[in-house]
Amino acid sequence: MMYPTRRYWAIAGLGAFFLLFTLLIDRPLALGGTVAIGVVLLVSQALTVGSFTRAERELTVEYTLSQSRVAINNTIFVTMRASQPATTDVDVTVTAQPPVAAHSVPQAERQLRLPVGETSATKSFELEAPIAGRLEVGEPIIQFTDHQGLFTETFVRGPTATFTVEPRGPNDMHVGQAGEQMLAAYGEHQTNRSGSGLTPAGLRQYVPGDTLNQIDWKATARQATPYVREFEVEADRTTHLIVDHRAAMDIGPAGQTMLDFAREVALGIVQSAQKNNDALSLYCVGDLGLTTTVLPRTTAARFRQIRGILHELTPTAPETSVPNTQSSTAHPSVTRIAAQRLTTDQSAFAARIRPFLTASDVYVEHIQDDPLLEAVRRAQLQESGSSWTILLTDDTDRDRVRETARTAAKYSDNVLVFLTPTVLFKTDTLADLDTAYRQYVDFEKFRRSLHSLSCVAAFEVGPGDHLETILTHQRMRPQQESEQ
Repeated sequence: MMYPTRRYWAIAGLGAFFLLFTLLIDRPLALGGTVAIGVVLLVSQALTVGSFTRAERELTVEYTLSQSRVAINNTIFVTMRASQPATTDVDVTVTAQPPVAAHSVPQAERQLRLPVGETSATKSFELEAPIAGRLEVGEPIIQFTDHQGLFTETFVRGPTATFTVEPRGPNDMHVGQAGEQMLAAYGEHQTNRSGSGLTPAGLRQYVPGDTLNQIDWKATARQATPYVREFEVEADRTTHLIVDHRAAMDIGPAGQTMLDFAREVALGIVQSAQKNNDALSLYCVGDLGLTTTVLPRTTAARFRQIRGILHELTPTAPETSVPNTQSSTAHPSVTRIAAQRLTTDQSAFAARIRPFLTASDVYVEHIQDDPLLEAVRRAQLQESGSSWTILLTDDTDRDRVRETARTAAKYSDNVLVFLTPTVLFKTDTLADLDTAYRQYVDFEKFRRSLHSLSCVAAFEVGPGDHLETILTHQRMRPQQESEQ
């Protein structure tokens, strides 16, 4: 809606003065000044309505962001451009509306002016947001003023621009095996050639230029010379991403917990899947069961949805009613070995203990109730063509993780397990490095046992500085002992 300016009211006031003056001196000829002023104002108003209508129809405003994703409190640059195909007699002012959650930006810094006679203008300004989430630069406020400065019109119209503010990731991210950092990005694969995919294609001797992660260490040990395993790479593949966010994943300082590190790996998997156009599903596991199920799709909206879920993921509350099967029941392999030994044993002790070997059935029942296995079963229902399962969890309930990986390997072409070792996240880890090293060695035995399963690859995820401190201390022990 068009409104008169102060200048308009000043001129109108002058006309009213002439009218009053005419009445006081009783001279009708003086009324001509008042009429003239009134005519000027009416004609100006009619012309301005046409000018404003044409300017609104022809004006174009655009936003350009320097990036679509930014970390908390990092700067993103917004460029605003206003243009019109030809010069007009309207002065245009465009003011950007930053997100409410962003730090305050002075109006002058996010405002551009397109003066009478100009066809384009550009303005850039900075934004910072202290919280994570999806933020929007709102439709700009546009103000028209006629070239005489008598009328103005203000309205909100134009584009919006959306960007994502991501929480800061953990520092010194380590993803690897036995203390060695992985040299290739996790989740990567290419099409139409052999390379670092997932389906084995054969062995060849190592040549300069091959990365260490390509070396097949088992074949190298057998042949006594380095060998590299090549893989056939699938162009169409479904990725089932299973993320554990139970209470056990809440170990570690704020922003550096197990879940924070697992989240970073998961986001890397999402990026890789989108880059390779792989269908991606997501299953989030809480203490009471599945908290999120997202079926596999390859649309950009689906990848954005999964990223949003991962960013907002928080640890769930522990469920005390579920028995700890790791401590209360034996692993099935242990029970089977005991059963075999007691088959031929006719002693009174064997006869008394044999009925209790049904504890393996109890273990299986408990495992079947595990939310990780439930996620694997849900993923199995979506199997179609080539697929792989990626599991991100911790090492506290190792029997369950082992059974989950083994079950997933029955239905997926390959299974990747990313484990967050508890020893690397405890706040008192560095207080007793000897104990920490023994705990890490114990974890490494478990990781290798997973890695030895058919179609399963297991990796450690954690703060690299903690791991390096533990390993360096162990390497320095012989020197320290010799100096004593």
